[in-house]
Amino acid sequence: MIRLEHVSKTFTSKHGSVEALKDVSLTIEKGKIFGIIGYSGAGKSTLIRCMNLLERPSAGKVWVDGEDLMTLNAKQLREKRRKMGMIFQHFNLLRQRNVFDNVAFPLKHEKLSKQQVETKVNDLLALVGLADKKYAYPSQLSGGQKQRVAIARALACDPSVLLCDEATSALDPQITHSILALLKDINRKTGITIVIITHEMAVIKEICDEVAVMENGVIVETGSIVDIFAKPKEKMTQDFVNMAASVNRIYTLIEEGNPLTELKSGETMAMLRYNADNTSQALISKISREYGVDSNIIFGNIEVLKDKPIGSLVVVFSGSSVGITHAMQCLHEKGVEVEVIRSC
Repeated sequence: MIRLEHVSKTFTSKHGSVEALKDVSLTIEKGKIFGIIGYSGAGKSTLIRCMNLLERPSAGKVWVDGEDLMTLNAKQLREKRRKMGMIFQHFNLLRQRNVFDNVAFPLKHEKLSKQQVETKVNDLLALVGLADKKYAYPSQLSGGQKQRVAIARALACDPSVLLCDEATSALDPQITHSILALLKDINRKTGITIVIITHEMAVIKEICDEVAVMENGVIVETGSIVDIFAKPKEKMTQDFVNMAASVNRIYTLIEEGNPLTELKSGETMAMLRYNADNTSQALISKISREYGVDSNIIFGNIEVLKDKPIGSLVVVFSGSSVGITHAMQCLHEKGVEVEVIRSC
């Protein structure tokens, strides 16, 4: 488990002081994949570096697996960090060493025989799918392969925690997907706690169990990935969720005057947001039968997050104004969030 208690971090220079973190408290349960998202300058990279004290907080406490890191001396902290792997956006591989030696590098202070080191490195390379690149050099690898080497190296000392600071930001979408799939597989096989820093909600959606949203050094919202996507509370969270949901293109189409968004007299366009409790119900058919309302679905998506379906539909309702009002009320009572986008 990782627990931050009232952590603050202030950077001071000759030009003044900057509060990068402001009284942050956060708990990450053992074995979870936890995402921290925010725009550039939100403080998320500073926060993850405070988790292993690469940045020492100006105030507060940092607990990892029951130990308060702020109380450890330099030697104890070095030992603790060996059980906290870290990967970065730009891989940080040793260019003059081959793949095997890069992965073996953290083991030089371990009391392992040459054969034990070779066995461990070979197992790690097999885990990340690079057994055939054992003697290749970083310059001979693709970006995705370099990140796989970095992951293997970070796992060399059998850490209980893996910290990922924008680990997929330099990769294209297809390679990003493969790296996230690898991290999920490692989490499933080893039970390692993974913390992911990103500015992309698509990354959060694909891999995380829980997420914290940061803005100006403060955590503005936390929750399970299903709750955050189904019912984001804060404006910042809503913005991130909207960017990740293709259905929200409807607003751009309206601004552009796309014919798809044109309404006839008496019609109402609404956004229906479903959660895991009501996606399986035939609500559109129900309101059509009971209230005489026709529903034309013009945009939408339903997806599965953590085995739970959530999603949104953009629907144009036609019928009597009373029928449409009652239909939307019925949807609301069934747990569907109804937002009227426009009426004619």
